[in-house]
Amino acid sequence: MGNAAETCNVGNCYYYGIGVERDLCKAFAYYQKPAEMGDAAGTCNVGFCYNYGVGVETNMRKAHMYYQKAAKMGDIFALVGYCYENKIGVKKNGRKAFEYYQKSADIGEVQGTNNAGRCYENGIGVERDIHIYKAFEYYKKSAGMGYAMGVYNVGYYYHYGNGVKKNERKAFKYYKQSAEMGYADGMYCVGEFYQKGLTVEKNIEVI
Repeated sequence: MGNAAETCNVGNCYYYGIGVERDLCKAFAYYQKPAEMGDAAGTCNVGFCYNYGVGVETNMRKAHMYYQKAAKMGDIFALVGYCYENKIGVKKNGRKAFEYYQKSADIGEVQGTNNAGRCYENGIGVERDIHIYKAFEYYKKSAGMGYAMGVYNVGYYYHYGNGVKKNERKAFKYYKQSAEMGYADGMYCVGEFYQKGLTVEKNIEVI
């Protein structure tokens, strides 16, 4: 459905052989798709592939071009954190991943702000926030900056009452907003609300 982050995750599965036979050529192909969508992480991954010859012939000129392109997207610290979190060109290190996401958040980079929230939610490189207050705070900040995944995450938290009082009306509002931004999970949740009639009139018609 064109979700850049999930397309990247499929590439990771092929790269690491998670749930599927390892196939570096397919990993490269899936990294290319989000890169073409303008996704920073996907662009960085394509640079990594050209740098180390993952599923494609090594080409340092192209590697540099993609790294530079990713850096120009603004989420420089977030990209470094992503590499540490996912063992891309460096040893996996959750603490360093969080540190770079936090640096990213401190200077107002949207993806890093969202990822810092995810670290607090899941205990990646930092003590897990069992009450989810900090995670919600970071998701709310990234949503305010117009980051589709952050908008969806805020909706999810209102939907299930994580770190905030449950409010399905607000959940629908944020899900709908993320859906309008093209976020696939948000689209699914909007459909689910209409299917079940949650805070909106039940409507299962095919348009």
